[in-house]
Amino acid sequence: APAHLSPGGRLIVEIGYDQGVAVARLMSAAGLADVRLHADLSGKDRVICATSP
Repeated sequence: APAHLSPGGRLIVEIGYDQGVAVARLMSAAGLADVRLHADLSGKDRVICATSP
């Protein structure tokens, strides 16, 4: 994704409730910064956001 985002661009993705840690690691390994998980109303990880450097 970093190759397709402008510097400072945001990537926001809906994820499965059990994918948060794995997707966060993948995003960090891909060079994205400020990776954050956001929970749904049930308290389960549902959205992950990251910023292009």
